[in-house]
Amino acid sequence: MCEATVKNLEKGYREIPMRSYPAVLAFLGYDPHAPPVTLGERLQAIRRSKGWKVRKAAKSIGVDEDTWRLWESGRTPHRMHHGRIQALLRQ
Repeated sequence: MCEATVKNLEKGYREIPMRSYPAVLAFLGYDPHAPPVTLGERLQAIRRSKGWKVRKAAKSIGVDEDTWRLWESGRTPHRMHHGRIQALLRQ
């Protein structure tokens, strides 16, 4: 990242691109976000750690983007998705 980008991030004018999160987390040595409590927060944390956009996260377990977004917003997944979600959480 260039100096101007870093300054804009520090001032809150821009957000860190999702694809940059793995490098940022590796540099920091931890995730500065609050520890995830809910399933939706855990799914968001996984996306951050992998640098995935919703599309890639949803594709990784075979669901559509809207379904993933619903889960991140607090909707309870259907039973048929539990196994795939658990597998992703164990990675």
